[in-house]
Formats: sequence, structure tokens, C-alpha cells
Amino acid sequence: MNAVVYSLKFFLKNISNTRIYRVLEEEQNRLNEVLQNRNQTNNTSFFSFDTVDGLSVCISIKDIQAVQMLFDIGSLNTSLNNPNFDKSLSLFLRGWSEEFPIDIEDEKEIYNLIFSLDSVSDDNNEFLQLTDCDGELNLLNIREIVWLEVGTNIVNEGQRMSNEEEI
Repeated sequence: MNAVVYSLKFFLKNISNTRIYRVLEEEQNRLNEVLQNRNQTNNTSFFSFDTVDGLSVCISIKDIQAVQMLFDIGSLNTSLNNPNFDKSLSLFLRGWSEEFPIDIEDEKEIYNLIFSLDSVSDDNNEFLQLTDCDGELNLLNIREIVWLEVGTNIVNEGQRMSNEEEI
């Protein structure tokens, strides 16, 4: 029996390539709810989600020009050996055509970045501080982040490490 495969196809400001992510139906529904019901109680700046093929993604809502919520009948053959599950951080800033050059190996810091972006509201005007693998500080204006991708395994490991510290 074939399953329905869901995808989100994002058209982002000043980005010539569309971003397409295979997701669970629940993520499509959640994005629709977030975009259709933007108000004082729902004014998050980023939409954060996991793909079925192993990426954790955050996209700036104000940079979304359009989204196609696609579906296809087929099989969802995603191997847990897919390299996306362990993909290092890719971060893109508004106005730049290339990825921001940062290498972060600390899973906990990557998890905290995703967690921070997921809870940022439209009125936040702060800079995030990230430490790269050389110990150098990077300050990023939250309002200038367009999207980021990182392997879900890395985010999950960072969450596990953060939870262990709290105990």
C-alpha cells in the first residue's frame, strides 16, 4: 500500500532557490495554523520543524513569500542512514547568497539555538551568541536569520544533554 508523502515548498524573499522539505502531515497542518492565525498570542518569528529525512529546520516567517503544501502518493523510503540526520549546521542570513561560515560542534549549543529561535517573537531585537569550534564568538541578529538546517540527531543529542544537566 502506498502512503501519502507530504512536502512543504518554501519561496523565500531574495532567495532564488525554493526550499523543499518532506514532512509529516501534522507539520503541514501546524504551519497552516501558524500562518493563518498570526495575532498577538501567536506572533512567533520562526517556524521550526523536523523533516522525515532527518533535518531540523527553522525558517523566518517574515521571509516566507509563499508556501506550497504538496502531497504525493508514493512510498516514504527514508533510511535512518540518511546523512541528513547528522548534517552539520547550515545558517543563512538575509541578503547573502552564501551560507554563513560557522562550524559548531557542540550539540547542546545547536539545540539551544533551535530552542531560542522557536520561542522568539516578532518584537525581539536581540543578538544570539554562538561559540564556534575554535572558541570564537559569533553574534547573530535574530531578525537577519532567514533559515537554518541541521541534522535531527544533533538536535536530539543536544536536547538529551540539556535535560541531563537539569536533573
